[in-house]
Amino acid sequence: MARLSAQAVAHLQPLRAELTAVPGLTRIKPAIFYCRRTPMLHFHETPQGIFADVKCVAKARSGFDRMDTAAAADRKKLVAQVTARCAVLLGNGTGNRS
Repeated sequence: MARLSAQAVAHLQPLRAELTAVPGLTRIKPAIFYCRRTPMLHFHETPQGIFADVKCVAKARSGFDRMDTAAAADRKKLVAQVTARCAVLLGNGTGNRS
């Protein structure tokens, strides 16, 4: 995983603060979050921008989905997806969300 620069970590601070409010989500390192014991989310810095990899929780899928963090709408979608996927892992969700 490409490490985030200090500038990227600072840029993500509002998003990281919002993610810490997601029920069941715990920040392990500045750019790594777990839900229970499951790695749920981590960030990558690439020449194209900063991206988040979010754990797939649907029974038919495994791995991570890459999501953009550039626009406010992207960040809102990211938080919604992480919240839904944590709910599934915690047994609070219904159906297969991914």
